[in-house]
Amino acid sequence: TTLRVVSEPKAKTYRANFVLSNDWAVDLGGSTLALTSVDGTIDSNDGEVPAQFKGTVAVGNTALVLSSNYVTDQPLTFTGKLGVGQQLSMTAVVDDLMGSAVDFPSEVPDLSLTTLALTVTPKTGEFSLRADAMDPWDIPVGVTGLQLDDISLDLNRTVGKKGKKTVSGVIGGELDVAGASFRSEYAFPGDFVIKGNVPSLKLSPVLQDLCGGGIFRDMPIPSSILAVDFSNISVTVDP
Repeated sequence: TTLRVVSEPKAKTYRANFVLSNDWAVDLGGSTLALTSVDGTIDSNDGEVPAQFKGTVAVGNTALVLSSNYVTDQPLTFTGKLGVGQQLSMTAVVDDLMGSAVDFPSEVPDLSLTTLALTVTPKTGEFSLRADAMDPWDIPVGVTGLQLDDISLDLNRTVGKKGKKTVSGVIGGELDVAGASFRSEYAFPGDFVIKGNVPSLKLSPVLQDLCGGGIFRDMPIPSSILAVDFSNISVTVDP
């Protein structure tokens, strides 16, 4: 560790610059995140001790620069985001941050994340991540399949009452069924299903989307039934 201190006794101020020679291991519960190349500046001025820290973490094969503005008596929290042109594997992100804490289904496609914001609190092991993917998730349901667009990924580890630590994640996007687009999500840990709610749907286009137009020939369904307009519908898809 390298440390350089500059002080002004009369003004009762000082500044310390440092560089850590060792990695800073952050326990995330299911995995450990290594904060490397940590350096920073600590100031003291009239009792206040603000500080700035900077370090790098490797997520997948991508290096993220994290920084922190520390204020006295507050937990030290690092934040960072993907740089312009950087991309990250969604599977690698979940593995590196959640590890053994979740059983991530292999059926989830390994989409490329093009935007990402990460916050980590080393003392508690809490973290939050928000990311977006550019490509859709093709779901093999129905004759032509369904597609989840505008996909986002949220990962969290929180500390609740009595120090209980909880990990959770959500992959969400816009699902289009019979011309109705609505937000649908897969939440984990939990059953591998995508859930959403839609205000209203007619039976006829739903059957056509999921079963094909031949269903009207093979199953003579009365037109009065096909015209039924269902409301407040809960949709569950098992990919």
